[in-house]
Amino acid sequence: MKGRKKLVWVFVTVIFIGLFFLFSFTQAVSPKIRLAVPFSIQIPNGTWVQPFKDACEETSLLMVNAFYQKKTFTDKKDVVRQIQELVALEDKLFGFNKDTSAELMVRLVNRYLPYEAHVVQTPTKELLFDELDHGRPVIVPVNGKLLKNKYYLDPNLFYHVIVLIGYDAETGMFITHDPGTKHGDQMRYAIQTIMYANADFNTNPKGPRGKVMIFTSPILKETTDGDEDQDGLSKQQEVVHGTSLSTSDTDRDGFLDGEEVLAGYSPIVAEPSLRQPFLLRAQGTKQIYRVEGSVKRHVRSLETMRAHGWRFEDVVHVSSRFAETFPVGNVVED
Repeated sequence: MKGRKKLVWVFVTVIFIGLFFLFSFTQAVSPKIRLAVPFSIQIPNGTWVQPFKDACEETSLLMVNAFYQKKTFTDKKDVVRQIQELVALEDKLFGFNKDTSAELMVRLVNRYLPYEAHVVQTPTKELLFDELDHGRPVIVPVNGKLLKNKYYLDPNLFYHVIVLIGYDAETGMFITHDPGTKHGDQMRYAIQTIMYANADFNTNPKGPRGKVMIFTSPILKETTDGDEDQDGLSKQQEVVHGTSLSTSDTDRDGFLDGEEVLAGYSPIVAEPSLRQPFLLRAQGTKQIYRVEGSVKRHVRSLETMRAHGWRFEDVVHVSSRFAETFPVGNVVED
């Protein structure tokens, strides 16, 4: 009798352990995930001309940046400007801007964009799943011809760059943002197609092309102390203050970003150049003031804003030091 009870106990224990490991395994990989990465075609102006004709690399980097910065591509002119800025930086760094390899893209990100990137050799699909599960898009250089995308203007596209934003394990598909077509938003490719098409740039069209991808992260580790624009702020400080990593005077007021931060002023708003009247809110506060006649007056409530036809998007966020330069006047009533 005791032997039978012991046998039953062993059987139950084995079943329990088996179910535990089975459950753990099935939970290790999500069946489907899609990151909310903003999409942009590489020709936001709608015309296939240079430098946009070959701006798949720049656009891919910007899509990842917008995701990490929680921004969108609502203004096409702004996307055009951002692409042109990266093109100019490539010309400065490399002497050219067309067909930049994975290594060069990583150098561009780590110097001038507010996130980090590194090259991974021969990544497996399991590694890619893990990156996406942890909320990190992956930038993928490919032989465009092997994607067999019917929407490409050039079906024999030698070099192209796309962004992995998710996967569907049940259907065996990667979800991507492909900047090479207006249909590229959440475009799906078979997992084996992406792995097969993955190919870095080689100046020799007949030479070997490495299986490499670019892993990204919003957390700065290796590049936190860099100061490429020599404005006195590290990359980490630039990210905190929202300043440009490629321009030493973000607000173009004649002072280095680092100088303004050290003095307690905003490096992103040319505060002395603000034309009165204007609405302001000091950093770290909730109160909104109307500045007119060099006097600031507290705006009492939301109803007061509406009564005067003022909009929240018109409120300028300034440094506390600048806000304190104005004497306080009477409260603005409805």
